[in-house]
Amino acid sequence: MRLCIITANINKIISGEKELKEIIGQFMDPASVNEIYVTGYDWPEKDAKHIKAYPLFSRDTFKVKSSCFVLKRIDELKWMPVSLAVLAIKFMREEIVNSIANIDPDVIITSGFRWQKELDDFIMNVYGGNADIAGRNKSGAMYQIKRSYDPSIKISIVLPTYNGSKYIRTSIESCLNQTHKNIELIIVDDASIDTTPEIISSYTDKRIRYVRNKENMKLPRTLNVGFAHANGEFLTWTSDDNYYEPDAIKTMLSVLCTYSQFEFVYAGQYAIDENDSILRHDHVRPIRSLKVSNPVGGCFLYTRKVAETIGKYNPDAFLAEDLDYWIRVSRHFHMVSLRRPLYYYRYHKDSLTSKYALGEVSKVAGSIRKNHNLFTVK
Repeated sequence: MRLCIITANINKIISGEKELKEIIGQFMDPASVNEIYVTGYDWPEKDAKHIKAYPLFSRDTFKVKSSCFVLKRIDELKWMPVSLAVLAIKFMREEIVNSIANIDPDVIITSGFRWQKELDDFIMNVYGGNADIAGRNKSGAMYQIKRSYDPSIKISIVLPTYNGSKYIRTSIESCLNQTHKNIELIIVDDASIDTTPEIISSYTDKRIRYVRNKENMKLPRTLNVGFAHANGEFLTWTSDDNYYEPDAIKTMLSVLCTYSQFEFVYAGQYAIDENDSILRHDHVRPIRSLKVSNPVGGCFLYTRKVAETIGKYNPDAFLAEDLDYWIRVSRHFHMVSLRRPLYYYRYHKDSLTSKYALGEVSKVAGSIRKNHNLFTVK
């Protein structure tokens, strides 16, 4: 079970096991919790080994700083009207929803707020029929989250490949073995000259659609070929040297179905080497990081509405076609990150990143950001 605690006393909780157990124990058995996340309007003063503590997303922005200041004063000063909390919460609604959604909790516990009723109303409004108040006392409340998930929804996964024979079996099988079964896997072979066609043809799963380019068209055009064949309600693409966790698609689909305000979700990933050894965990970053880096990584899912609005991948953005697309998406849609790693991103000598110097990739990325001219993230 994954628990999110929203508290006015974030540093008190992460500094003592006793306080943490007392808060959880008011509503449930602490032993039933596998992962604990804590968020609130204070910055964590130190790391905690047994829990994961995060401030609200975009804590450095004026609207969040000012809202957190007001909420903290309401808790500290009894003469301040609690009704001010409604305005403060409304002012930073997006940041609070992001902070909750990127944890994707099974249970939420709130603790230590004078403005508990206002927080109750906010959480119930965010989840609609997907949350029930399972307990309440003078210090807080517990909410049981019911995730929306429909196994009948069709997902299109585009898998572009060029001379990917070394790793493509692992990539294909990670798609076919997803716990969400209603997928179509559109493999677009960009005129490979190795044994990639034979490997693809060896699969008999009817969910696979195989398209082969007559000539090498590079990644952006190959993606556009694949998505032209896609029939799914939700879309994504992966690489021939990377692979998914078995529940990656189901998890991301559930987030988009549960949090209806989002049209695009992306998750954390593990960096691995040629032998599948984990090198590190690449944590997600907020979408505002697009201004200086590419926070999305290789694991993402978006609605057909996104594809129809944004259009095709840009052929002129080769080496940074994903960055260009995410920037365009961010202008029109709310994008949410998911803290859990659901993907394995492989580093090896034959990858696009290795074949092309990092300086060249950075040059293309810089040109793309310049062309988009200080975009505003929605």
